[in-house]
Amino acid sequence: MDDQLLELEMRQSIYDLIERVPGLHMREIQRRLNIEVALVDYHLHIMEKAGIVTSQKEGGYKRYYVSPSKSGLDYNQRRILGVLRQKIPLQVTLYLLRENLATHTKISNDLDIKPSKLSFHLKKMRKMGILRKLQPGEGKGYVVEDEALVIRLLLRYKPPQDMLDEFSDLWDDLAYYAWK
Repeated sequence: MDDQLLELEMRQSIYDLIERVPGLHMREIQRRLNIEVALVDYHLHIMEKAGIVTSQKEGGYKRYYVSPSKSGLDYNQRRILGVLRQKIPLQVTLYLLRENLATHTKISNDLDIKPSKLSFHLKKMRKMGILRKLQPGEGKGYVVEDEALVIRLLLRYKPPQDMLDEFSDLWDDLAYYAWK
């Protein structure tokens, strides 16, 4: 059944993109494949109804993933990937993976993100379990909650190059830490 549904070239292209870059929302799929949004919506609906892809609503976006039986991604991993498809959360995560620990002020200054905008994203990332704010006695600042998981997800589902330019030197380090 899956093979028959994916016989259409356009549907196969959408599926391949979702498999390669899970957590994209419909407009981003439309932009990357340069297909009319109505067609993307139609094909996503067909594939979701057939159980080939699944979606999750996160932060006002409906993000798409290959079905868990094929991808092996659980609910939490899909949520993390969904957040890491956004520029600022990805920048902050990569920064903290490199720095290990940083305060709000340091992150804001080093990444040139307005404090209020950064606060919004840090709060969202803490709520999703991506980051943890250290408690008094542990130090001061933010750390990546489960570094090993985040690194594995980033290496397996590499973010788009335009989001990685300033962190390209980090990829060799990530590969090393993934096997520690």
